[in-house]
Amino acid sequence: MTTHTPRRTIRISDEEWAAGHAKARQCGETLTEVMCQPLAGYLVSDAYGLDWNVEHRAVGA
Repeated sequence: MTTHTPRRTIRISDEEWAAGHAKARQCGETLTEVMCQPLAGYLVSDAYGLDWNVEHRAVGA
């Protein structure tokens, strides 16, 4: 098992990137964590037509 995640490349505007970093930091998260949330949801369900403005999180008791 590796101790790191390989780097990936995506295209996103500088404005969205900066705003994403700022909001993630404000929420105590990294932008990577934020970006992985919708991908994880996509992988476990039918995400076609998903409203990406809604945050979905699983919470364990």
